[in-house]
Amino acid sequence: MSQRKPLSELPEFIAHPDPSRYMGDNFLVIDFETEVNDGRFGSALDARNALSLACWARGDGKVQSCWGTEYEQAELADAVRSVKFIVAHQSKYELGWLARIGVDTSQLLCFDTKIAEYVLLGNRAAPDSDTGLAGISTSLDDCSIRRGYRPKDRIVDLWMKHGIKVSDMPPRWVLDRCKLDVISTRALFLDQRAQLVRSNRLGCLYTRCILTPVLAAIFAPLGTPTNSATVRYINQKKVPDLFVGSGADKFQDPVSWPWTIGWQPSYRVEAQIFAKYTLKEKPDARIGILYQNDDFGKDYLIGFKDVLGDRFDKLVTTASFEVTDSTIDSQAISLQQANVATVLLAATPKFA
Repeated sequence: MSQRKPLSELPEFIAHPDPSRYMGDNFLVIDFETEVNDGRFGSALDARNALSLACWARGDGKVQSCWGTEYEQAELADAVRSVKFIVAHQSKYELGWLARIGVDTSQLLCFDTKIAEYVLLGNRAAPDSDTGLAGISTSLDDCSIRRGYRPKDRIVDLWMKHGIKVSDMPPRWVLDRCKLDVISTRALFLDQRAQLVRSNRLGCLYTRCILTPVLAAIFAPLGTPTNSATVRYINQKKVPDLFVGSGADKFQDPVSWPWTIGWQPSYRVEAQIFAKYTLKEKPDARIGILYQNDDFGKDYLIGFKDVLGDRFDKLVTTASFEVTDSTIDSQAISLQQANVATVLLAATPKFA
């Protein structure tokens, strides 16, 4: 059994949480422009995408910039390591690129201005299906417009929405856009911080933001039940759910769960292989399937049905069990009485 990580091994801002860390001017505001080759969002998790431009500003508001890929951003990496926290709008995106630059993002405290806007708006940020009220947008542009800041360049925005790459745009326009995002994010941060302090909600924002490096991506979550319980929420929030530690066929569904990537071979496909092998070696033998009564075990039934089709009921005897059962003696006896010659055991270690 894994042990809880001692406080001494945790980042200081988690081991000893203190919202006052957000006070002062030792912060860095960051924004990136990327060469999008995945046809979607330019996520750092897709190797086809590349960083094109980084812009940042310290507490004094002076904006710096650097054209180049993630391999050419040493100055930014040094700046990140020199401050107490970073500021970004929907910072899991920036964190992904910082990780590709080579920054240890687990040690970064973030102030996410998108999350801060949710905290300030409360329930008004989300639409209400019962009353029909539309939610209030928390995009950087809308947050800026509500406060009277300059909006983004609509032409560049339109180009990006239609899939035109940064490398095909006038560099000056792209640079102005990225710099403006940094200026707007910094102004938004200062306004939000003041409001959160006045309303005594800075601590609420802090507790939400310390999890941002975790939610930048979820890697190798283990188990069918645990992933089944979280997959809908994770995909709704568009959090990359990478290399799920389960072979349940439901996690191999890019249409329903586009942000989830499986790792183990599908249990259903595995069962299809077993079924074809059984038919080859013992074409007329009666088959017994002892399976766990959950998504894991049922995938093996489905795999055999895929191969056997109409012959499934004629050739197969099934017996299920619950993981909470003390024994499977009765199920084993029922399969023995059915004179099965081959048994597929779809079970976890307790009964395997």
